[in-house]
Amino acid sequence: MNDGSRGDSLTGTRPELLARLAAGFALAVIGLGALALGGWLMELPRLTSFGAGKIPMAPSTALFFTLYGGGVLAANSERPSPQRSRAVALLAGALGAAALLLLLSALGGTYWVVEHLGLEIAGLFNGVPLGHMSPLTAFSFLLAGFALLALAAGERGRWWPLRPLLGLGCASLLSLLGFALLLAYLIGAPLLQGSGQVPPALPTSLAFFLLATALQLLAARRLWRSGSWAGGGASPLHYALVLIFLVLIGGIVTAGFVSVRHHEKEHLAAIAQQLNAVAALKVERIAAWLREARIQGLELAANQGFAARVEQWLGHGSQVDREIVLARLASQFATHDYDGLLLVDAQRRILHGLGDCLELDQTILTTIARAQRRNQVERSDLYRCPSGKIRLVWVVPIRSPEDGRPLAFLIRLVEARRFLFPFLAAWPGTSQSGETLLVRREGDGVLFLSPHGEDPDAALKLRLSLARREMPAVQAVLGREGLVEGRNHRGVAEIAVLLAVPDSEWFLVTRLDTAEAYAPLRERLWMLLLVVLLLLLGAAAGVFLLWRRQRRAHGFALLALAVARDQQMKLELEEQVAERTAQLAELNRELEAFSYSVSHDLKAPLRGIEGYCRLLERDYAARLDDEGRAFIANICRGVEQMRELINALLAYSRLERRQMGLKSVALLDLVQRVVAGCREEMAAAGVQLAVAVPDLKVWVDSDGLEMALRNLVDNAIKFSRGAAPPRITIAGELREGSLLLSVRDNGIGFEMKFADRIFEIFTRLEAGADRPGTGVGLALVRKAVRRMGGRVWAESTPGRGAVFLLEIPQKLGLAGGGAAGENDD
Repeated sequence: MNDGSRGDSLTGTRPELLARLAAGFALAVIGLGALALGGWLMELPRLTSFGAGKIPMAPSTALFFTLYGGGVLAANSERPSPQRSRAVALLAGALGAAALLLLLSALGGTYWVVEHLGLEIAGLFNGVPLGHMSPLTAFSFLLAGFALLALAAGERGRWWPLRPLLGLGCASLLSLLGFALLLAYLIGAPLLQGSGQVPPALPTSLAFFLLATALQLLAARRLWRSGSWAGGGASPLHYALVLIFLVLIGGIVTAGFVSVRHHEKEHLAAIAQQLNAVAALKVERIAAWLREARIQGLELAANQGFAARVEQWLGHGSQVDREIVLARLASQFATHDYDGLLLVDAQRRILHGLGDCLELDQTILTTIARAQRRNQVERSDLYRCPSGKIRLVWVVPIRSPEDGRPLAFLIRLVEARRFLFPFLAAWPGTSQSGETLLVRREGDGVLFLSPHGEDPDAALKLRLSLARREMPAVQAVLGREGLVEGRNHRGVAEIAVLLAVPDSEWFLVTRLDTAEAYAPLRERLWMLLLVVLLLLLGAAAGVFLLWRRQRRAHGFALLALAVARDQQMKLELEEQVAERTAQLAELNRELEAFSYSVSHDLKAPLRGIEGYCRLLERDYAARLDDEGRAFIANICRGVEQMRELINALLAYSRLERRQMGLKSVALLDLVQRVVAGCREEMAAAGVQLAVAVPDLKVWVDSDGLEMALRNLVDNAIKFSRGAAPPRITIAGELREGSLLLSVRDNGIGFEMKFADRIFEIFTRLEAGADRPGTGVGLALVRKAVRRMGGRVWAESTPGRGAVFLLEIPQKLGLAGGGAAGENDD
């Protein structure tokens, strides 16, 4: 067989292979969609989510996949008729428009009941409703709609060669997105989980990857038939490069997966260690608190002298003994953190009381009866008294020194909000969801004894069934201890450590939301995705370069024509350059007009807000309370801060566009102008200023250096206000062909680990009313100095001030010497 017949054969068989592969992937997409719909209809959740405790594929998503798979099959035919092409294009457009509507609705927090397709679906998953399409899913369907729409038309028309490329681009983006979704599930941190939006389901992620592959194969077939890939044939080098590409992808994914898994294990071990430490500390402290209270009761119950006084008072009416007993009770009440203290006789009559809620409710009477029956110190469980307080009751029997029978009972009322609840609410470090809960078993349910982070009034009110075994609180009362993973009563995934409190019926649940615990792992995921993307781009660039090299042979035939048209192209290029230059100048003018418009249009509403606040303060001050006037003052301060921020941003923008004018400048005169401009602020702050700058000529951008020094002096004034007295020193010298300037203060300083960050825009290490600023000043300093070819850095020790140094290179022979100028204010 000759080369021509061999090329025709390859051109015929390869599109057929691509068509079969595309049809197979499309059928797989239809199968996943139908499987999810069947799972909803037959109430088999594992078919919709591929596992317990995972987000299911929404019915609307399953329907979309079924229709998209059918559209790919219809567009994949050998010679699609115009009617079929129009039908596929109409389907793609309708699905894309529906996806855009669902995307906008989901981003706005609106979910349509029609997405359930008439099925009864209720419940939440991580705080978001089940059975609705994720915004990320809707965006992916929008990409798929563009790709299918570009590939739906027949192989003719003016724009036919570009449509397959557009479809391939959209399909490739969808493939990368599907790969990212699958990889996120692979490392256990699904995208959008914990963000308040519906995360894409695992079947959805797999179906998107399959759908993207089907669309890519369809686009490759269209490109092959159009001749874009057929020219020159395919050499063994093509297949070797594809094989290398696949091996590299597999290697980087495997390495990334192993790395992320290792990091995940270390991170979870650290989280478990932290939770275990918190739980152990709190259990030990609560047990010690209960133990101390019991020991105090045992000591009083064993005090025969006190019992003899009580017996003399009750049996013989001795007023002296009565006063001694009451004094002892008053001393105990003042010494210990009791909510109330009651002394009752054996007939349950109140003899004396101190504190609040001094009545014998049913819990107190039951505890007294138990203490009388057992003749020992008894404690009630946490309960809510008639006044609404949550407390514990300790009953101490006062025994007769003669026969040991209880003469009276001392009742100590301990409110949980005095120690127990604040101690449980305390959490070491910063955490959005970390909390410690106290629970106990009550019949066939678990009762929450302490307030919940989302419900401060949940104590002794929130009761859940023991059938909810996925909840760590239920597992705790069922006897499980240690680290567990589950979901709370709101359906939010969490990690918890369970411990029993000794000598009590209580169990401690130290918990943390899984989304917060896994947040650092998402950074590792994005790094891995970036590496994979770079690898894909590199491999694609290699394939493209090789393809261009083979295609170059065909270009030699057109070389003569290219040479003939080269001069014409140069002329056209020069015209384009002139046109672009004019456009650039026009854009600069428009940018300046935009800056003025921003300054005017943003400041005008601010002036209106400030004006109305002043009118409100002036005309209605008498009707406002202190809080209302404070609100007005806060608004005015916010307006002023916004005005300062706008001015700073405009200054930063102007500096970038300003034409830099390097010239010979008298350095001492420039510094004195800066000092004169800041003299009022320095006088108000009581600053002692020292200037040690030589009187010489330097080669700098006068306006830029003046602005940089002014910002540094303002910064020094601001952060040295607390010094006694504030001191600022401005110094300068020529060193090794460069001008070295410094601004030193004796202010609060900063840690050197922030020495680079402070020059970034909007970075402020100290914020508050006493530290005004916009976070733009030091960024302006760095930009101005860099434009002159120099550098700026800072050195500091916390509490001992800071020094900012500017180094600007000088042209030889342009800097002149002179006497140093000294000036003290």
